[in-house]
Amino acid sequence: MTNGAVDWAAIGRNSRFEEFRRRKRRFFIALVVVAVGGYAMLSLGAAFLPDLFRMPVAGALNIGMLFALVECALTLIVAVVYAGWSSRQFDHLAEEINREIFAQHARSGRQ
Repeated sequence: MTNGAVDWAAIGRNSRFEEFRRRKRRFFIALVVVAVGGYAMLSLGAAFLPDLFRMPVAGALNIGMLFALVECALTLIVAVVYAGWSSRQFDHLAEEINREIFAQHARSGRQ
């Protein structure tokens, strides 16, 4: 780092930062699979199982409509899970890495 510029390549090579990205990516991919899987099931079910989706559950509510309502709830659940997990698992680690990098930057600026 020269002239106060941040060495982004060095940050990208930082082992703690790499582990942070790996953990976050793994968690995010799992959530995406759940969310997209649910949406795909809704679309495929509506396309290929119309008789099942037309089956009444209660009054005018059928399985297809119920499944769509569950998808709305799933979206909210995914957002809440991500926000909670992120604040508990990732935010403190990101802050530690940030402090470490700024400390290294400050030390290199003094030399």
